[in-house]
Amino acid sequence: YGVSAKVSKLYDFKHQAQALASLIVSLGINKINVIGHSMGGTIALELYRQFPELIKSLILCESFIQKGTGLFSRAIMAIGSLEKFEKEYAGWVQSFAPTHESSLADSQFFKTLNLADPAALYFSSHQLVKDMPFEPDFIHKVEVPLLWVVGEKSWNAVTGKKMRALNISVAEVKDAGHGMILDQPEHFAKIVKDFLGKI
Repeated sequence: YGVSAKVSKLYDFKHQAQALASLIVSLGINKINVIGHSMGGTIALELYRQFPELIKSLILCESFIQKGTGLFSRAIMAIGSLEKFEKEYAGWVQSFAPTHESSLADSQFFKTLNLADPAALYFSSHQLVKDMPFEPDFIHKVEVPLLWVVGEKSWNAVTGKKMRALNISVAEVKDAGHGMILDQPEHFAKIVKDFLGKI
């Protein structure tokens, strides 16, 4: 999003992972530690699926690894067609307008939505809901150090229990929602530092 070029047709996980791989290689980096938040974690996992040789470790923050699990994306799909979503977009975005009680993460999310290309957002949501790039059990096949991070107050914190059941390491960001990185940056940074210090 942001002020980058709007290229909806290349906004699938496959092409985003390939773009990241190209960047890593062009910078001459052999292996990297990847942090992926929310849908970004899905892209991070797809990056690992396509280019495992580039990845040293994965930190996935309330990411989506099975289709149909994103509440936000499902809500977008429920609106209907792309044409209807684009027509209603400006009004729909206003439903996320921050109030004096909103967190920094919620306020930033509203700004992001105002910068987003509706078609790209719709296409990304369609993938999360209906067309994931890897099989549901792919996370079992990850062979690099992996950490799953959840926000204590997040609607998606339940994924932590699921990951523990799969014997995947889990860390919890106290007093944070889904936007944990902005909600509690110092605590999140410590979790990352501690994890990387052990691998």
